[in-house]
Amino acid sequence: VRQISGEWGVTADFHIRYRRPVTAGGEYTVKGRVESKKGRKAKTTAQILDTEGNVLAEADALFVGGAGAKLREKKEEEL
Repeated sequence: VRQISGEWGVTADFHIRYRRPVTAGGEYTVKGRVESKKGRKAKTTAQILDTEGNVLAEADALFVGGAGAKLREKKEEEL
């Protein structure tokens, strides 16, 4: 979310739907996108796919930018 909006966001809501097993050592593709941004809120979706393009897991989340997010950004600048 930071790369798209230019600011940090905190997770307000997060849902994962597991469709098939994801095994250690496998090759996977992860796709994510910001579906919409309105004010401080950003709605996102993501998928994990195997090498054949089968969806193994899907997720959607809501991130909210704000004072807490700005504080984290400031702390990272100090490092």
